[in-house]
Amino acid sequence: PTAQQKTFQPDTRAKLPSQTGALTAPAAAAPTGSVVTVHPGESIQDAIDKNKNTNNPVILTKGIHTIKEPLKIQSGITLAGEGKETILFLSPGSRETTIINASSDLHDVTIRDLLIEGAIKTVENEDPNHDRRTRSYMSAPSREGILFAADKANQMKNIRFENLTVQNCTKNGVAIKGASGIKIINCDFSDNGSSVVPGAGLHHNLLLLHVSDCEIRNSRFDTSPWGSGIDLSFGKNVIITGNEAARNTLSGIRCTESENVHITGNLIEGNNRDGISLDTLLDGSKGIETDNNLLQLNGQPR
Repeated sequence: PTAQQKTFQPDTRAKLPSQTGALTAPAAAAPTGSVVTVHPGESIQDAIDKNKNTNNPVILTKGIHTIKEPLKIQSGITLAGEGKETILFLSPGSRETTIINASSDLHDVTIRDLLIEGAIKTVENEDPNHDRRTRSYMSAPSREGILFAADKANQMKNIRFENLTVQNCTKNGVAIKGASGIKIINCDFSDNGSSVVPGAGLHHNLLLLHVSDCEIRNSRFDTSPWGSGIDLSFGKNVIITGNEAARNTLSGIRCTESENVHITGNLIEGNNRDGISLDTLLDGSKGIETDNNLLQLNGQPR
């Protein structure tokens, strides 16, 4: 079934780029303790490996940090930037994911105050729609923002994204598979999810699979070329509140085979398929609450 759709006027729930994702300056207070600073051209991976399980913040300074292979995030790490001018960029032709987990039992990780660029260049074409059309093709390079994947449900624990921007990935912007204790706060995961292998409709701005105790708040999940804003499968105890999921080719929020999911106070508009889609693959979902969401202009292909 599809959640009932009503038409209202836009309200203050619309999330602006200036209010979500990586901001001009870091949103969090300056860290204390043993801070490790990494400048463009220096090895981020070395800093992460040396500070595993120390909780020492690894701070990426402003500039373009180009990496040739995926960063492997260790447990007990805070990876932070200095705002939207800290750009993490996987070089063209490299392996397809920018950040992955170093171990299947990853725990106590924070990523904040930086921008992950999924395009093959960090400067937009004079016509940004040209770049977007190119990324929407099946033949586009396969590029993903963050993929944290465990071997089983709830194996990874305590993962936090805050004031993080992930944009222009042809695969998922962010995908988390098998984790509990997830917080996604004030983020912007937009324009991700194209038709590259394994195909259209299987990549999204945010993909959650076998997760529990998850909070998604005050974030944007917009303009996926072929996917949904948020795609949740086999989740438990999930709160999705105060977000914007707009102009995605599939649904704003899709939920299937999940339990105790609260979808409240979101702006969900202009999605081609549904505003909120509650699908059934096996047994369906139970304990799904939708309240005070503003849904409008959904189900109208562009």
